[in-house]
Amino acid sequence: MEQSMRYSALGSPTSSKIKPSDNNPTTRPKLRWLMMSGNANLLSSKRICTSIEEQSESIWRSTVDALEKSGMTAHDIVKVTQYLKFEEHIPLYSAIREKYLKGARPASTLLIVPHLDPSSKLVDVEIIAAKDDLEFSTKQ
Repeated sequence: MEQSMRYSALGSPTSSKIKPSDNNPTTRPKLRWLMMSGNANLLSSKRICTSIEEQSESIWRSTVDALEKSGMTAHDIVKVTQYLKFEEHIPLYSAIREKYLKGARPASTLLIVPHLDPSSKLVDVEIIAAKDDLEFSTKQ
């Protein structure tokens, strides 16, 4: 029985019926990428949100909006890096994050960074999303 593997956007093996030779860069699907860092809504608003709840909601709402404008969903996120100012914010932040990810399970890193800049920022998020070019073109 032949075992075949397909590599995801970040190179981790996933099982599929595609032959290993299909991972050749000249034959595998082309990916569209979206990379986001920071949160323009949070910093450009006249009033900076002061609570972790408001900042987390703002960041994830604008992330999902940017994904949708790019023809993607939370399930297209392949990597998320999160920076929190205080460790005690993890449970509340995580609940809000899960609400917006809607079951998606991207690779994830969460760091506690006591000196986030600007000083009023309690959370920052970086995402990398990828979508198969063929899938992208058939849905638009």
